[in-house]
Amino acid sequence: MQQGIIDGLIDILLTNDKVLFNGKRLLLIFLIRVALRIVQVYFSLFVFFLLILTAFVFAIAVRVFSDLG
Repeated sequence: MQQGIIDGLIDILLTNDKVLFNGKRLLLIFLIRVALRIVQVYFSLFVFFLLILTAFVFAIAVRVFSDLG
């Protein structure tokens, strides 16, 4: 699935070139895959940070409300 999306993006980006050089295509595939991997890693770290932040806020709320009772 992801390979088809990458190939479609490359075809759109390189439609002006009549001759698609294999090296240029492979380089573009590699760069797009690296960029997608970097975005995936940073998104995962962001979600992990949000989970930790939510747990921290929840722990503070539990401590505050348990002291009130």
